Amino acid sequence: MDASPSSRSFGDNFGDRFVHVADVAQANLLALGLGPAVAVPGRLRAFNIGSGQPNTIGEVARQLSRACGGPPPVVTGRYRAADVRHIVASSALAGRVLGYTPTVDLAAGIDSFASAPLRA
Repeated sequence: MDASPSSRSFGDNFGDRFVHVADVAQANLLALGLGPAVAVPGRLRAFNIGSGQPNTIGEVARQLSRACGGPPPVVTGRYRAADVRHIVASSALAGRVLGYTPTVDLAAGIDSFASAPLRA
């Protein structure tokens, strides 16, 4: 994004699917640590792990452009027929059972991604 013309983004669909890998790792470690305390005999137990903050694709594109020092994206607002328009999953069960709380917000996560050693 830093060395190219403005990227294009459909931009207006939102979701909490942008969760930092550190938060996903935290949730996994919490689940491993609780082990039998959260197990249901004979069944697997699933938890939604999200950021807790819905963000649009446009917001992600703007943050990434800013973090990389590139031009702002062109947000078209268009979408394809098969696109998922809005998706939000509750992490409330993971919070109650595992003690999960997301800690990395979108801007901090993107800044970290953009300046990671393998990206610089």
